[in-house]
Amino acid sequence: MTVGPHAPARLPAARPLLPTLIVALGFLGSRAVYRWGLGVRFDAHPLKASFHLLDQELLRHDLLRSVFYLHHQAPLVNLLAGVALKLFPASGVGAIAATFFVLGLLMALSMEAVLRDLGVSPRLRVVATLLFSASPATVLYESWLMYHHLVIAFLVMALAALLRFLRTGSRLSGSAFFGLLALVALTRSIYGIAWMASVTLVLLLLRPLPRGLVLRVAAAPLLVVLLHTVKAPLLFGRSLGHAMLAPNLAVKVLFEIPAEEQERLYRDGKISPVTRLLPFFDLSVHPEFRVALPETSVPSLDEEHTSSGVPNAHALEYVYIADVYMKDARWLITHYPGAYLRGAWRALSDGFLRSATYDLPDTQPGGAVEPVDRWVQRLLLLRDDRLWGLTLGLPLSLLYGVAWLLGPRARMRSSRSTTPAVAVMVVTILYVAGTTLVSYGAFSRYRFEVDGYFLMLGTLLASALLRRLRTTKRVLRG
Repeated sequence: MTVGPHAPARLPAARPLLPTLIVALGFLGSRAVYRWGLGVRFDAHPLKASFHLLDQELLRHDLLRSVFYLHHQAPLVNLLAGVALKLFPASGVGAIAATFFVLGLLMALSMEAVLRDLGVSPRLRVVATLLFSASPATVLYESWLMYHHLVIAFLVMALAALLRFLRTGSRLSGSAFFGLLALVALTRSIYGIAWMASVTLVLLLLRPLPRGLVLRVAAAPLLVVLLHTVKAPLLFGRSLGHAMLAPNLAVKVLFEIPAEEQERLYRDGKISPVTRLLPFFDLSVHPEFRVALPETSVPSLDEEHTSSGVPNAHALEYVYIADVYMKDARWLITHYPGAYLRGAWRALSDGFLRSATYDLPDTQPGGAVEPVDRWVQRLLLLRDDRLWGLTLGLPLSLLYGVAWLLGPRARMRSSRSTTPAVAVMVVTILYVAGTTLVSYGAFSRYRFEVDGYFLMLGTLLASALLRRLRTTKRVLRG
């Protein structure tokens, strides 16, 4: 399917500033209400106890080496936290919070710009952007030191850069687009070279611009992500994220098997008792599962506990303990394929479609916005922990994107920039949904990272329905 010719589309007329100004003021006003009206504060608790972040002492005093030897986490969040703690010893958390705030504002402005370039009316795009940017879920993730907020901000900003690249053919815009994709991959490890290559392939197949130009601007970011992906196999002999993937896959199947059957499997030695434990268990409490390894002289790989006293999830032992989980995962999938399929269906039909705040841990921002969040969930038709507004709306938005790509509009000259943008959104949503098939738990947090894409596809659908309604009214009146 092609949408050529390769000449970039003509730039739209000068952008009206009022919608952008309303979005900016709405964002700032909503944050003022959340902070001073509801008492929302930035939660940096993961610095003390989270398997996603390195020990604070290592972030302060051994940052680059520790980040280089990460084996199940992407480096960017740790780099951001470490640089902030180094540059602002007394106010590092404040610097991180300010960075998250600025990225939230840029995401809101980028979302309005994307909807404008996709042809959505000013009123509708302003309303959609403000509803999303001021929602409790968006504010919660923006106020919590984790990678989800960075991912969604980079994804939305990348789409804005893509549309400009498609309209102008500017190498700077193209480099910004692929650079932002690389930042996503370096922020969360589930986005890797396979996802970036898929997005690149989409642009090469659709041919909105010369393939040589696309490859030139994509080459350096793709190389960076490829090197990041192959680093773990070269250093440790295991794939990036192995220490998390293997336990997740094992328990995904195991927890779909009745408890008495699980006990029989343990008793008969079919699966290891290590699968009773969640990843990154305390090695000092369960020495029977230890793997004897020589010291590496790299503190992040050798230390058993962090300075906060919690297990050091980045210890090298967990990489090789995960081999036992993976062996059990393969055996369970082979002998209980139905259990795996039930787990996969549960991830997509239940976990993926829950409120974006459902799988959040107890945080200060969560408690502060809970009254607003309950009200929003009622609007989204909450029933038995399921938001039926999402259950219906998200698949419809995705199906509209797929229908666009398969329909005649995808080949129209006027859709030369819209079609690739829609394709990137659809491919990314499907990719993230696919990652739930090999992971376990917190699936609504996975989906939040592409909620911006869902919202923009849904807004395009609403815009099309409104146009159809106006046309019908004119016909009836005529």
